[in-house]
Amino acid sequence: MISQLIRFGLVGGAATLVHLLVGVTLIHAGWMPILANAAAFCIAFFVSFAGHFGYTFAASNASMRAALIRFIAVALSGFAANEALLAGLLSRHLLSPSVTLVLTTGLVALATFALARKWAFAAT
Repeated sequence: MISQLIRFGLVGGAATLVHLLVGVTLIHAGWMPILANAAAFCIAFFVSFAGHFGYTFAASNASMRAALIRFIAVALSGFAANEALLAGLLSRHLLSPSVTLVLTTGLVALATFALARKWAFAAT
């Protein structure tokens, strides 16, 4: 499990980095933070799924179709939580939009490991 957690961290880190780079870039290009986050999520999703299916949870023998459907549910739940946290923190004007995006994305990434491991990529 420890090696799987490390692989999850590497893949999740890469996907999170893609998410943040796209999101922050779009915010600095003038996009509304909520829309920038949504676009960044869509791009990072493909990095995340490919990495987790092919590397993190490759030994689980889950079918690609089942894993994709389940991972979509996990990712959308994480996205909804991220958007809600982002909107809530942005409304308080405590931090810059970019810092707020980094914070919320990091927090939600921590919660997805358990769902991905126990359900999304579990053998069918």
